[in-house]
Formats: sequence, structure tokens, C-alpha cells
Amino acid sequence: LVDPESLQGTAVRGDGITLTLAVPTTSAVDEWAQRLGAAGVSLEKEPTLNHRYQIYHIFFRSPDGHLVEVQCFLSKHWPGISKLRRSMLTSGLFGLGLGMGLGL
Repeated sequence: LVDPESLQGTAVRGDGITLTLAVPTTSAVDEWAQRLGAAGVSLEKEPTLNHRYQIYHIFFRSPDGHLVEVQCFLSKHWPGISKLRRSMLTSGLFGLGLGMGLGL
């Protein structure tokens, strides 16, 4: 579900399907943006701080046209976020997942 208020001033429009990928750091969001750009993928929303939800994120389209968001939770108040960050950083899931299925 894409929050219309968070999309004000952007060209991002949902189509009923939004895939959100959580990454452990803001630099990981920036890395996604750089890698996608290098692969010729247009961003629907450049790396942006969303003050309302305390996330740093980007939006782009999957090869089949669905909206994809890559985000980093910034607030320590998000349930389980510290555990999620530790898990992602220590398991190597972030490194393995970068670009999987996107041909990157």
C-alpha cells in the first residue's frame, strides 16, 4: 500500500502491487540507486528521506511494471528493526539479494 501523502510532489503511482525490500543502511539504498542507474533502470523516486515514516527509500519499476521500493528504517521505534539490521548484516542476505532477479 503506497501512502498518497508520502508521494506528493513525485511521479510515483502504484498499480496495486508494491514490493518493498528492507536494507540495513542508508548507504545500501544509495548503492541500489547507483546500481540500478548503471543498469539503465529509471528511478521513479530518487533516494529520499521520508520524515513521516522515518525511512530512507527509492522507488523503481520491476521488469513487469510493478512498483518496487528499497528502504532503510531509521527510527529505533520500528518493531524489530535492530534485530533485522543485525540479521541482514551478519547473514550476508543483503549482499546476496542485491540485484537478484533484476538482472543486475
